[in-house]
Amino acid sequence: MITIQENVSLAPLHTLGLDVKCRRFIKFNNAADLSRLRTMLSPDEPLLIMGAGSNLLFTSDFEGTIIYPDIRYIKFSGCDVTAGAGVALDELVSEACHRGLWGLENLSGIPGTVGASVVQNVGAYGVEAGDFVKTVYLYDLATGFHERMEAEDCKFGYRDSIFKHITGKVILGVTYRLSTYANPRLDYGNLRQMVSDIPMLRPGDVRRAVIEVRDSKLPRPEVTGSAGSFFKNPVITPEEFEALKERSGIDDIPHFTQPDGIKVPAAWLIDHAGCKGMTSGGAAVWENQPLVIVNADGKATPADILDLETKVTKAVEDFSGITLYPEVQHI
Repeated sequence: MITIQENVSLAPLHTLGLDVKCRRFIKFNNAADLSRLRTMLSPDEPLLIMGAGSNLLFTSDFEGTIIYPDIRYIKFSGCDVTAGAGVALDELVSEACHRGLWGLENLSGIPGTVGASVVQNVGAYGVEAGDFVKTVYLYDLATGFHERMEAEDCKFGYRDSIFKHITGKVILGVTYRLSTYANPRLDYGNLRQMVSDIPMLRPGDVRRAVIEVRDSKLPRPEVTGSAGSFFKNPVITPEEFEALKERSGIDDIPHFTQPDGIKVPAAWLIDHAGCKGMTSGGAAVWENQPLVIVNADGKATPADILDLETKVTKAVEDFSGITLYPEVQHI
């Protein structure tokens, strides 16, 4: 079924909750609807394919059509699980943990849908969605053809994928390859300590620990609007890391050594740059996690968010010499 709304407020349709509108909002819940849907689109109109809007910053009204794939199903086959693009990612993670399947448990509590999770290659606590993707199922609005893309062709990177760089393809579903063998990722935060007294660790145990940590740091989008982590964690060279220690006068800077350099937590940089409590209009740096910018009073405007983004970026540059880049997609 297809539903069409004109001149729609996007405030309840994305987690920052900004009072912006789109010209037309089209929702469909069956792949069979797509042949009809593609006839409704004009080739020269702006087009956005959106999930739960948990990683979007609308900088103004959207003068085009937004398509929402509301396809919801979860099917397990051995260690593989296939879910529709409109399934909440956390619902999928919960069901996988309930079945004793390892892989996605560190992604517990992340808002957003299955389809959007591969576009953004969402990640948390050392795990990314792309680590477990097997196949992505798509529909090409230009040709009307159904396609499938294997993981190696998705070009997953840090909060990136090929789907951020192509247009007109609607993600319909995703197959993840999970495992019955325990391989918990516990090196981030204090997860290892939180589950250290559990003799027979199960995916659900890690899920509960992850949710506890998230709830202690991050706002609930239904209460306080946010887009989650606003900035990417910068990856710098060893030389730049040494320069950061010298510039800041701090030797024990938290960091993670990677093949492509040294990842420094953006939250640490923002905090030490003095940004905690910083505001702009109705926007604020979240008091429990400076990596998050929130719509503090529910009345923040896109200009408020953008101004605060600029203030935080400048403060971090002045403190560290490092430029932060947004994780949140600006529309």
